[in-house]
Amino acid sequence: MAFGDSDLPIFFSDFAVAVSFNGQTAKGTLDTDSNPIQHGNGPGGLGTKKYLLRIPANAFTTTPAELAAIAVDGVSYTVKSLPPQLDSSVLELLLKPGAL
Repeated sequence: MAFGDSDLPIFFSDFAVAVSFNGQTAKGTLDTDSNPIQHGNGPGGLGTKKYLLRIPANAFTTTPAELAAIAVDGVSYTVKSLPPQLDSSVLELLLKPGAL
């Protein structure tokens, strides 16, 4: 049996957390990825962290745009960018912590 658009509400209800935007609430998944940046061959460096939110494309009546405030599981974020979308059913948003 194939996984399709009609299965997205079940997927997001099982694996997701609350996402609030513009007075509406939906379910989404937030993935974090740490990328250490090394300087030369020494032990020093710095780390960057990426926050990637995935929500159903139709989760909200308007699509969150860059610099929009959004809350994920009660934590405030700002939409950093919308990367190229690979799936028309799932919207991906890159976030940064805190609200503007």
